[in-house]
Amino acid sequence: MSDLKYLTTTQLNEIIKFKTSTDYEKQCVPITGNPRKHPYDKNRLILILESHDDKTIFHDFKLSDIAHIEELPNISTGEGGSLRQVQLWIIKDSWIIRSEAYKCVK
Repeated sequence: MSDLKYLTTTQLNEIIKFKTSTDYEKQCVPITGNPRKHPYDKNRLILILESHDDKTIFHDFKLSDIAHIEELPNISTGEGGSLRQVQLWIIKDSWIIRSEAYKCVK
C-alpha cells in the first residue's frame, strides 16, 4: 500500500456546527465536578462533586443520560496537583444516584 494514500485528503462537503450551552438549557441540567471511571460498569460514570478529608459527595450517571460534556479549568490541590473539572449536561428526568461517603467516628 502506498504511503501517498494516507497523505491525500477529500473535499469537505459538510460543516458541523458545535452546540453551545444555551442549546442544552431547556432539555438538560448542568452538574459540575471531577469525573472518574466507574469501578465495574463501563456504561456509567462517577462525578465527584465535593471531596474533603472526612466527607465526599458523588453522583453516579448512566452514560446515555449525558447529553454533552464541557471541559472546565482544572482545580489546584493543596499538594501541588490538579483535579480535572467538567460540566455534564444531564437530560432532564434522568435518574442519578447521589452518594455521600464519610468517616464514621465516635
